Amino acid sequence: MKARHYEFKGGYPTTRTVQQAYDDADLTRAIQAYKFFFPTVSIAASWDGNARAGLKPNTVAMLLRGRCPSQARCCSSPPSCWCS
Repeated sequence: MKARHYEFKGGYPTTRTVQQAYDDADLTRAIQAYKFFFPTVSIAASWDGNARAGLKPNTVAMLLRGRCPSQARCCSSPPSCWCS
């Protein structure tokens, strides 16, 4: 956000300065609200996506599969290997 120059005449802000100050305060509050609620919105989207994938709350667990590095030994035996 670019810093603004506020103009004062006779020690009082001009009408334009007052409007700019309110606009700046609104933008700052909007950014604060976005940052505060982003994790909540993110987890809600994940929850909805999991439900669409067939996950039922408190009944089915989902395990995410990752990619094993090519040289790593990631499992103890082939039947239980999750990265094959």
